[in-house]
Amino acid sequence: MPATVRRLLRILLNAARRVSLALCLVLVAAWVASHFVAVGFWHTPHGGRWRVDAASQRGVLLLEVGGYFDYPDPSWDRGGWWHAFSPGPLDTRAGWLGVRVVTERVVLSPHRRGGGRLRKMGWFETRRVTVAYGPLVLLTGLLPLAQLIRRKRAAPPRGLCPACGYDLRATPDRCPECGRAAAA
Repeated sequence: MPATVRRLLRILLNAARRVSLALCLVLVAAWVASHFVAVGFWHTPHGGRWRVDAASQRGVLLLEVGGYFDYPDPSWDRGGWWHAFSPGPLDTRAGWLGVRVVTERVVLSPHRRGGGRLRKMGWFETRRVTVAYGPLVLLTGLLPLAQLIRRKRAAPPRGLCPACGYDLRATPDRCPECGRAAAA
């Protein structure tokens, strides 16, 4: 493998480690905060046909995507921005490996709007993913942890004592600091 390719791979891996470490620290802070404050955000694109929710409560992150089918809900048409809300009690049960996926379909009954004609029946479907923070923190912390272990196991540079790191250029046979004999 050419040196330039190795250098590029090393740069990309170091960038990935830094991003992973930053994400891990953000997740730890959110995990701790979720035990004290329940926070939620939702977003509805223009048209109000579907909606994205994200909430954090009691050590669990909840992501939900849902939408009306057969007719839009005009109450959702607030358009384009993320809106904060205080979520009620969430179902914080996380399944195997801290992840739980639920799909729900609710049939909506016909209704009259503004004294007008009867609207047809539609349905609402939502997909909810509940993820415990623990596995997320573990996954994002693996790459920085592997780098830390690799650095600890790395051999000292040439010309230094492997035991104490003393410079052996003046006395290559034995370390004057710790007395260890040089390797043959």
